[in-house]
Amino acid sequence: IILFNENPKKGIEFLKKHNLIEYDPYNIAEFLLTTPGLSKFSIGQYLSKKEDFNMSVLKCYTEKIDFRGIEIDEAMRLFLSQFRLPGEG
Repeated sequence: IILFNENPKKGIEFLKKHNLIEYDPYNIAEFLLTTPGLSKFSIGQYLSKKEDFNMSVLKCYTEKIDFRGIEIDEAMRLFLSQFRLPGEG
């Protein structure tokens, strides 16, 4: 968690290298959504990378959030409460 919060890419690589997580978008998304102590800023950094794998993780991450039965403004608040937008987002 500390390594991920300092450098998200290195944190995920560490988990992968030590077989602590399966390196696929679904499992990474699950890790980002359910692991206590992860920095919302670091999650945002990871999800915002313009690389194919990160974009796949973002897609899985979004699909894992249950938006059923809520209005669009509530859905946006829920989604954006899960991570912090990087830069001037």
